[in-house]
Amino acid sequence: MRGTTFPSNESNSKGRKIEHVGVAGSGTMGTQLVAYFLSRNLKVTLYTSSPTRAKTLLNDFLKERIPKLQHLADTEQLTITSDLYVLCKTQIIIETMKEDLMIKRDFISRIVEINSSVIIGSCTSSLTLKQISNGIQDNGRIQVIHFSNPVAKMRVIELVLSKEISKQTKVRLEAFFSKLEHEVVEVPDIPGYVINSIIFAMIEQANNLEKVHGISSENIDTLMRVGCGFPMGPFEIEKLIGTQTVELIRKNLRDNSQD
Repeated sequence: MRGTTFPSNESNSKGRKIEHVGVAGSGTMGTQLVAYFLSRNLKVTLYTSSPTRAKTLLNDFLKERIPKLQHLADTEQLTITSDLYVLCKTQIIIETMKEDLMIKRDFISRIVEINSSVIIGSCTSSLTLKQISNGIQDNGRIQVIHFSNPVAKMRVIELVLSKEISKQTKVRLEAFFSKLEHEVVEVPDIPGYVINSIIFAMIEQANNLEKVHGISSENIDTLMRVGCGFPMGPFEIEKLIGTQTVELIRKNLRDNSQD
């Protein structure tokens, strides 16, 4: 089935609202996006290597964070699959794969081969659209659509549009974003974009203050929350994102700053 492709339905999708969203990856961000999209009455297909584990993670997330929406884990609006071809039947795919350039490029290349019309949004935190889409013949369908963590509270999307994006795709994305009720801000195609460029500089400085001056992580978080009005302190943000993801983002930002 590797060579099977879906015929382009671009002509049939003109003006069609996005009502079926694909999410690739069942980590922290992927799980949150699934829950949020379902809460916005969208049909969702989650692509993951382990559907059983993904279902458990979603159940646990809803039970702990949004108990009133726990029923969404069993809704008919949700499909969890390890079949890439099932994912490719959606109208837009939000990619939340590991923050590794080769992994993301390989995954997106496969999507482009299978479906010639699906919109692809990379939720990358530290890689640029130019890096991700370089050499992939996507006809302007790959964008950076960066949601911030936690998705339900950080109602903002950093958006980098392809230079080749069609007017039709723009219109469909605008309608999709309006359904989400997130504020969308177009940002330059630079490593870390705006939010992570600032946040990770803060995380680095917070770690330096703890190591060099012995200030506790709890006190640093308190000072930034109470003194600056941040919803979370730098160490709380670091814990929420996860150690492995934080290190990958740090590495990408360091490597790209040397280019």
